[in-house]
Amino acid sequence: MENPAATLGVPSRALPGLVYAPIVHHAPEAALAVARLLREARPGVVALELAPAVVDEFARALARLPEWSVLVHDDDEKQTYAHVIHPAEPIVEAARTADDLGLAWTAIDANVPLSEAFDDALPDPYALRHLGLARFYELWRTESGPAHAEALSPTDRLREIVMAHRLRALVQKAGSAVAVVGLVHVAGIEQALADEAPLPMHRDRVHHPVLFNLHPESLPEVVPHAPVFDALVEARRTLPPPLPDAATQPDAGTRPAAHDPRVPGRLRVIDGEAPETEAQAVRRAFVDVAAEARVVTDLYDGLDRWQALTALLREAEGLYRRTTDLEVLPWQRRGLDHFLAKYTRAEGRLLPDLYQLLATARGAVDDNYAFEVMRLATYYPWQQEVTDLPSTHLSAAELRLGSRSIRLNRHVPRTLRRLHRFPVRRRPTVGDPGEWNGTLDDATIVSYPPEDIEIERFANALKTRGPGFLEGDLWRSEPFTASLLDGLDLRETLRRVDDGRLWVREVRTSPGDADAIVIVFDLDDAAHRYPFRMTWLGEHQNESDMAFYSTAPDANVVGPGIFRAEYGGLMMLTPPMQLYDVWRIQEYRQLTDAPGEILTLAALDYAKRRNVLHVAAKPPSARMQAVAKRLGRRLVHVPLGRLDPERLKKLRTVHILDGRARRKEVKKYLW
Repeated sequence: MENPAATLGVPSRALPGLVYAPIVHHAPEAALAVARLLREARPGVVALELAPAVVDEFARALARLPEWSVLVHDDDEKQTYAHVIHPAEPIVEAARTADDLGLAWTAIDANVPLSEAFDDALPDPYALRHLGLARFYELWRTESGPAHAEALSPTDRLREIVMAHRLRALVQKAGSAVAVVGLVHVAGIEQALADEAPLPMHRDRVHHPVLFNLHPESLPEVVPHAPVFDALVEARRTLPPPLPDAATQPDAGTRPAAHDPRVPGRLRVIDGEAPETEAQAVRRAFVDVAAEARVVTDLYDGLDRWQALTALLREAEGLYRRTTDLEVLPWQRRGLDHFLAKYTRAEGRLLPDLYQLLATARGAVDDNYAFEVMRLATYYPWQQEVTDLPSTHLSAAELRLGSRSIRLNRHVPRTLRRLHRFPVRRRPTVGDPGEWNGTLDDATIVSYPPEDIEIERFANALKTRGPGFLEGDLWRSEPFTASLLDGLDLRETLRRVDDGRLWVREVRTSPGDADAIVIVFDLDDAAHRYPFRMTWLGEHQNESDMAFYSTAPDANVVGPGIFRAEYGGLMMLTPPMQLYDVWRIQEYRQLTDAPGEILTLAALDYAKRRNVLHVAAKPPSARMQAVAKRLGRRLVHVPLGRLDPERLKKLRTVHILDGRARRKEVKKYLW
């Protein structure tokens, strides 16, 4: 039968019985590939690219895992070197797997100091998952191997000759060996074995190895990937420990059933359980990511970082919803995916690093979402600040790895505690909630004028400029001669850069191009969320007639006879005093039951001008387009995503008063 090591690793031609595991340092895919190779090959000994002088401290660091350690030593010139020992490092995983399988492991490197600042131009190690160690190495050797051999330093040549001599002795003694070494050294070791290069004179230059605990705040800086991937590698052995204050959390190594009502959920808890804390929410999200990435069920080949990254972004949406009560909208999700893919390719990578991930999340959504992504991407629950070893802070600059910084300004609602009481306007309260109940009589209810003014301004701005401006038929570009007109047309200038001329744009507005506008914030066909229907007429010539559907006003009483609701959709028509109650017109109901389409039918029916503005997340249906064509109208669609989401959020709130007298006192109850 074929030796599994021959297919999973790179067999040596110069030394039978030796198989190379060519690794990329700090790569989770390489760590899992090495673990699989050792599990299936079961060699006589596992040879590690490790200096013998640090073996004792390295073994102590293995015993401390899953806590990260920093191995520090100096050289003859008293220069300090630091090496991070973490679960996703292939050398570390090789030693741990060997211990699990009862295999012997040993250090074969020369005692020379090494820096973490690797200058080798290596492909993205994510390809290891799909190519395997052998294929990945062969492709790299074909493309970059000769150039790397020419640039090899004298120290690296010495190390390769030393490793070749020690590997020969190990194979002669144990019969077989797997050499876990960096892929950049495989060709040099093989050449030294083939040439039987003599061992040069050298002295040990690694002195005073000392082990430290790595401070939790340093985790994101010292590895090229997000620390959560180390947590996923470690999760193959055990799930994160339960929180000390989380009585409802499951024990480590078990996952709660998704339907268990006693486990804190995303929205609420029942049976009197306390709401989950932020730490519990992040832990639950990580457990879901681990389940999605299958790291618990497939110990050696289950971690797909792309799949885990997709699950991470989705779980971060749940944390974002929990802290801000906002949703990541579909267009934001699409923008994040598209930009992240382009950003990653532009830097020659297959997967984004932590900086790219946070920068894209902040740009596509906001700082709050990027903060939740960061909390989950840097999640590593086993690391503690106070341990049996002294803790040390370590930065990317100290390791000479290079770094980029990003600042996130998180905005969360909170109550400030002050030592002195400031005079503030206090909201009136009521002893009996029934005292504020009014009557929603169609003949007496009125709106709140400041909200009317704001929504009229918004509608007028869209009706006068929206149709032509958004469709691009009310502007033209021409070469710059004597006037800049309405400004430089940068797009046209770049498109015609060969002309060597500047192009300027002229914007021509068309006042009064539309007299009816339909805004559909949320199309609720089943009327579950927006049961209230209303049509009211403008009170003067500057106000529009309006028909709308909204949430139930009597479910949110904010003052005596003052009700708050949220628009699901509305239709506005000018001039006023011409609109019948659109919700009672049977002809509309015969065509559709969707409230948004009923408003669209009313706008098409009552509009005097050809254009009817349709503002919604989706274009009007083919049925509505057919009705518009039959009536000689044109539905001009404006995507809801093009408009300011903050302004739309304010416009959706409507206050309904049970009489004109309430307008004098409504300010006391609105916040």
